[in-house]
Formats: sequence, C-alpha cells, structure tokens
Amino acid sequence: MSATPCDRLATVHYNARYDVCDEHAAAMHAGEGEDMADEVVFTSSCGCGLYA
Repeated sequence: MSATPCDRLATVHYNARYDVCDEHAAAMHAGEGEDMADEVVFTSSCGCGLYA
C-alpha cells in the first residue's frame, strides 16, 4: 500500500493541516473564500471535511 500525498500530509503535518482548515473557515465567513479557491480544493481533496 503506497501513501498518497494527502496521507503523507496528514502524517507529517496533521496539526498544521487542521490549522489551515480553520483559517479557511474564518476566511469563508469573512467573505474572502473566493481568494482561497486553490487552497479550498487542496484541503478538500486531503479530507479536511469543511469543503467536502
């Protein structure tokens, strides 16, 4: 079984990943979500859950 990039991200930067998700949520509430489209796709694909 080979690890996906997201698996490695979750393993190596688990806490950082969820900190970023929190930042995205705050930005979305502030109406700045459109400026973060690339990061939203990235965190969603990595299982953040906020943008599933």
